[in-house]
Amino acid sequence: MIIGLASFCLAVGIIIFYAANWRKMPPVAKIIQVVFLIVSVNGLAYLFLSGKRTYPMVGRALLLVGMICYGAGIMLIAQIYHISAEPSTGVLAWAVGALAMSALMRERFGYWLCAVLFFIWNCMEFFTYDNPMFVYVIPVLLLGYLFRREGDRYGMTVSAVLFGWYFFQANLYVIFNYVTPGWPAYCFIAG
Repeated sequence: MIIGLASFCLAVGIIIFYAANWRKMPPVAKIIQVVFLIVSVNGLAYLFLSGKRTYPMVGRALLLVGMICYGAGIMLIAQIYHISAEPSTGVLAWAVGALAMSALMRERFGYWLCAVLFFIWNCMEFFTYDNPMFVYVIPVLLLGYLFRREGDRYGMTVSAVLFGWYFFQANLYVIFNYVTPGWPAYCFIAG
């Protein structure tokens, strides 16, 4: 618990530091600092998690801090260059990068963060842009496989629930946009 709280406080402190000093930094210094932060924190996490894993909780905490720094880095780089894209695209890039880092280090706590990020991305797409994101099933099934490989039964349960959410939202989209009222709609809903 203490290591988790410490990693959360460290991540919040990093974000507050950048928020307070962002306007005073030149753009090149911003990019160098963001890249250095991401590489250094994830490199430390790799050192703690590779080999004998003598301090696995410290490595897991650093991995989560590194993933949060990666997401903050995406948002900060987008702000530097005034990239105007859908916010859900940034969350998707964050989730894919976090999944790659977690799969590389075989850490189930990273998979949990990825499941949350992919769910947020899907909800943003579905509720904001009325886009059912049929490809959402790919990360859900991939996370289910990774949770199974690590032996995390709760993670497999969460993957099953997320798959149910995917099926439910896809059916809602089809019902509201393509099914004509009457008996065909009732048959589709019953099915």
